[in-house]
Amino acid sequence: MQCTDDGECAPGYCGGGACVQPELFASGQNYPSSLALTADEVLWTNNTGGEVMRQSKAGSVPAPFVKGQQAPSELLERDGVLFWCNTEGNSIGTAKLDDPPGGVGQKALDIDSPRRLATDGVTFFIATPDLLLRAPVTGGPISDLVTDVDWYGMLSQTVGIAHHEGMVYFSEYLGGRAARVPVAGGIPDVLAPGPGMLGTIAVDKSGVYWMSVEATGTKLWVSDHAGVGATSVFQGEKVIPFSLPKVVTDDEAIYFSMDPESGGGSALRRKTKVGADVARVLASGQEVIVDIAVDATHLYWISGSSILRIALP
Repeated sequence: MQCTDDGECAPGYCGGGACVQPELFASGQNYPSSLALTADEVLWTNNTGGEVMRQSKAGSVPAPFVKGQQAPSELLERDGVLFWCNTEGNSIGTAKLDDPPGGVGQKALDIDSPRRLATDGVTFFIATPDLLLRAPVTGGPISDLVTDVDWYGMLSQTVGIAHHEGMVYFSEYLGGRAARVPVAGGIPDVLAPGPGMLGTIAVDKSGVYWMSVEATGTKLWVSDHAGVGATSVFQGEKVIPFSLPKVVTDDEAIYFSMDPESGGGSALRRKTKVGADVARVLASGQEVIVDIAVDATHLYWISGSSILRIALP
């Protein structure tokens, strides 16, 4: 369909004079909860199904890669190895991408109530409901990542965690703090304290990015790695109760989700890192967005029981 404006192309956008629409990548999944991308594949956890799924980006059908997990959630890939949180199995699971399909993986770590996960390849950084912990990837003792008595046990639902150049960055949903702490552990530096509740956090070579859910609306924040100059670069409408905005980045832009209170379904937006452009809607009218991921050509997301994607502008 030919177009001159994004508004003509909902639920997609107008790109190069033609409408670009979301593509159903996989459907009928059993409560998918977290995405990981490789150069050739999309992988995700099916929380209720107890599976880690994989599918070629070039087009195929989804296939169980790992089975028999206990509520697998947060999923990440590093150097050809997958790691995930078994939230009801009280463990971190792992499997190599070249393992035979249909296996049960291996247990990398026993830990109570893992919710969020990051790694530098040597150490796991793990968020439980009220603690931040660290442990060797190869196995070994679990220790506190946050050691300050004023913080210990006082974290309020960490929903985002990321590693970058010797630091672990995290965001609290209820506590409203975006902060960082050295990978060896220590006292966190607060990048920005509230207001409101925070969504996930992203960090790359350009800076740190997070979303805040406030009484008057939803904001996208950007700061340098030390938290200097934290600035709101987008303000949108209020979102539905208990909404958890997601944010990811590439070299050029910031991508984030919003679940507006006014209705009409969830939306995915793109905001360039440089310039004063508006945050462009790439996809609208979606079910509540559970997770998002981006590669060089597409933005992927989980919505309901489906995985979708849309070509980048």
